[in-house]
Amino acid sequence: MSNIEEKSNPVVFMRCTRGSDPRTEGQKCDGKRAEKMSQDGSSAPMFKCTKCGHVWVVPVGGAFNY
Repeated sequence: MSNIEEKSNPVVFMRCTRGSDPRTEGQKCDGKRAEKMSQDGSSAPMFKCTKCGHVWVVPVGGAFNY
């Protein structure tokens, strides 16, 4: 037995994106819950569908103009 606790990722209500890109075209998932895999404040949050296991990244932010 190990004394290490598994850290669980928070679950958010977000529609699965499987089938919306060329790599997963034709594979539709109707999942509406995902684990948030990245830390808070990340510039590219990563999510994992709790139904099918599909992982995707949502880029946020933009270029800095000086």
